[in-house]
Amino acid sequence: MTLSIDVVDIKNNMHQLNALPIEESVFVLFSEKPDPEQVKKYVSLFRIDSESTWPSVGDPNHSQILYSKEKFGNVEYDFEIVADADKFSLQIDPIEKLYTNSRYVLFVQKGLSPQYYATQKLVARGNSSISVQTKGTEALVDESVYEILITATSLLEPGKHTIRFDLYKDSQAILTNYALDILSFEARINLNDNTYIVFNSRYPFINTERFRVTLDSASRLINSKTQEIQTHIDADVIKAEDNPSGRIEYADILNFYKDNVFVQQPEPIPTSPTTLTTSVAYKTLSSFVVTFNRDISTYTLNTSSFEFSFSEAFDNYLLKNIAKYSEDNKYVITYKLIGNYTVLFSIRPDTTNIVPALDRYVLLGA
Repeated sequence: MTLSIDVVDIKNNMHQLNALPIEESVFVLFSEKPDPEQVKKYVSLFRIDSESTWPSVGDPNHSQILYSKEKFGNVEYDFEIVADADKFSLQIDPIEKLYTNSRYVLFVQKGLSPQYYATQKLVARGNSSISVQTKGTEALVDESVYEILITATSLLEPGKHTIRFDLYKDSQAILTNYALDILSFEARINLNDNTYIVFNSRYPFINTERFRVTLDSASRLINSKTQEIQTHIDADVIKAEDNPSGRIEYADILNFYKDNVFVQQPEPIPTSPTTLTTSVAYKTLSSFVVTFNRDISTYTLNTSSFEFSFSEAFDNYLLKNIAKYSEDNKYVITYKLIGNYTVLFSIRPDTTNIVPALDRYVLLGA
């Protein structure tokens, strides 16, 4: 069966893509495992001008991408490929923080192939290794098993690293006692028009070591894929969506006109100067500041001054399914007066088992 690859989805939700924290990872879901040796060649993340319209009409490989890469350069990143049910997730981790309040484009270029090969070291005598590389844009149709038998230990000379080996294709010898300086320019062994082997020159190859490369047929990504990403002006916090997105129904339109057009909105009720009011601002994902409208430093704050209730999000079955929630979780909440009008609250998991057995949290003064 011929392997084929396509971009199935961007796993970050649309709210994240429109307000991504500058240290957040980007997750691309593929139908097959992308070739790790090709990821950085075919998958790019780069910044674009704020006034640019993206994607452009026509081939996205054209001048707009070239201009943006030349002006801003690619974002350097590390990556990891992990199995995700019957698909594969590519996790992209920028090495440097992204710029806040900026626009980026994730570009998956056509021509990317799935990992259509498997390598094994059948006989090991040291740390020597090989890698499989892909070239060209043609379909990958070679379904063969290749073996490399090292016939002499590496000969190391100033500026040279010579190895000798036999190469077999489906048990038939196609090279015998072949000598190759693996430090020479483009030192590689072509298996076919698309695939070649590179020998790792950092370690010597020892006589009788044996390697196997199994190839499968595969087709490449047919069309390029683009996804625009905007970073958030706040590096720490993504605000949750006020309402879940969904299809607009006829009743929604009627309610909109009823609430906003045909009904006179009442005048706001003025707040008494003596009324105690508060506002909340999140500092990080686990801390927030409560600001009062009058000086509270003259009051004595203790654990009975506050009462907490946890929202339904803490019992959301989606969080449980992705291992982000456990009903056994307990929390330690600390508070600290940091100004005459403000109190800082911090929340952390109870890792020292100080929360009573029947409670979900404990409140402590900092």
